Amino acid sequence: MKEIKFRVLANNKLLGYERLVNNQWEWNYIELNPDKGERWCKGVFTDSVLAFLIKSYGTPLVRNQYTGLKDKKGKEIYEGDVIELFWLFTGMSYFTTVIWVCDLAKWAMAEKNGKGVYHYFGDQNTKLMDTEVIGNIYENPEFL
Repeated sequence: MKEIKFRVLANNKLLGYERLVNNQWEWNYIELNPDKGERWCKGVFTDSVLAFLIKSYGTPLVRNQYTGLKDKKGKEIYEGDVIELFWLFTGMSYFTTVIWVCDLAKWAMAEKNGKGVYHYFGDQNTKLMDTEVIGNIYENPEFL
């Protein structure tokens, strides 16, 4: 079964993660884990935690869903990630943004401006061994 997980950001900074485990939500706030240990709390970012974070960061939180896929180095791929795709067919590298296409219920790689679609994950010409996450559009806005 695919892992249900979200990356949570505010002000273009990673705050933590939310995940669904045994039909219950857990959350991990990175600043509470300076040693990067896996300390998960029950529930999601609660209203009081959200209010504190929004007050602290002055912006709403952004959640990016985990695709359930990993790049060639084993790094998790999330919605909004910028990946470098080496396409064997052309022998060229492309920089694309991971998006969700509602009409087809598929993860896809969009052109840099987010308007067109290069490939859908799972297409025969798109192999994950040829992709690498190089950042995301929130922490690296220069990729937009």
